[in-house]
Amino acid sequence: MGKIELKNSHVREAAKALGLSADSLPPIVHVTGTNGKGSTVAFMNSILQASGKKVHAYTSPHLVKVNERIQIANQTISDEQYDYYLNRAELLLPKTLISDFETRTLAAFLAFSEIDADVVLLEVGVGGRLDATNIFDKCLAAVFTPIDLDHQQYLGETISRVAWEKAHIIKPGCRVFSAPQSAEALSVLTEFAERRDAKLTIASRKNFDSSGYAVPNMLGDFQLDNASLAILAMESLYPELALSQINQGLMSVSWAGRLQRTNFSGKQVICDSAHNAHAARNLANELHQLDCVDNSTVMFFALQKNRDVQEFLLPFTGIISTIKPIILPAKYLGDFEILWHDSSSITKIAKNMGFNVLTSDELLPGLEKMEKSSSILLAGSQYMVGDYFEEGLGIKCLTEISSLASFSHQ
Repeated sequence: MGKIELKNSHVREAAKALGLSADSLPPIVHVTGTNGKGSTVAFMNSILQASGKKVHAYTSPHLVKVNERIQIANQTISDEQYDYYLNRAELLLPKTLISDFETRTLAAFLAFSEIDADVVLLEVGVGGRLDATNIFDKCLAAVFTPIDLDHQQYLGETISRVAWEKAHIIKPGCRVFSAPQSAEALSVLTEFAERRDAKLTIASRKNFDSSGYAVPNMLGDFQLDNASLAILAMESLYPELALSQINQGLMSVSWAGRLQRTNFSGKQVICDSAHNAHAARNLANELHQLDCVDNSTVMFFALQKNRDVQEFLLPFTGIISTIKPIILPAKYLGDFEILWHDSSSITKIAKNMGFNVLTSDELLPGLEKMEKSSSILLAGSQYMVGDYFEEGLGIKCLTEISSLASFSHQ
């Protein structure tokens, strides 16, 4: 595995050598933003499939199994297909210079170019300008979820700079759809769209129920914004869509690990893959509105070193009183191979903020030590949530995750 460096030159050169271009793939809907990318892709995916379309999709990171990242014509890529395309990609890329993400991205493009579908939903890994997904000169649409600070060491220290990096997925003449943005981000997106003769449309929240749109099958007020952005993009790109097809997609959508309530040996465990400050604010707001945690709830917490512990925990003051730092296995470094904050630094920061802090532990031993009636929140890491699903609940693939509160550990 190569150390990460934000670049796309190797994937671009390998794709060029193969003769791959945007015309080799179905029309691309490219999605970037700070949070909500995966959920927005899930909404669009579900709506398109409800209308009878075949959809390729590429998302990251995965929750339980790496195959989740690549969807081929409405189906998660099989082990055999994954190995076949990954092996072909590895032969074309310099192993010592690239990351697993780059290799997977080229493997996905190979699969998308050889198997028929109507559209590709393509989620950016990080940023946009130098992301491995951003190697083609055109796309059908560029979709922007809310832009905030994250991955500052790669994308910059201001929202304007982050937006500039992400705006590079806008291609000449494409449609551009965006969630409501800060003034700084919107200014950048508007300038890019104008320079590239691309029509920019800003989403507004739908009045679900009263306007005829079904309430989405995802918890969280922010999911209404993600759904509204997805509806805008899909209705604009596919005007033939019927309201009944859109509603079927909204009601059948599934995106695991987001505000998901589960049961582990009689203990309520709420899982959320929030992993940056913007997502933490959204999660804290939802927990407060849903009234599903209280001062007895313990937050099992892990955070990668490129995020600020205090900034992440701040929204939970007054909602959660106790933190338990979780030690994750070394394999969970993510696409950017970033280490985790050690438990001692989390303990010190959390105590200074007024939280009670329990002794750190690995995830499963920590869960098993909690009292039978405990209320637990897993937050800070999608990898921790995935580890809980796989090792704690015995879930080996996302098709086993069928509903919000249906899991139990015996």
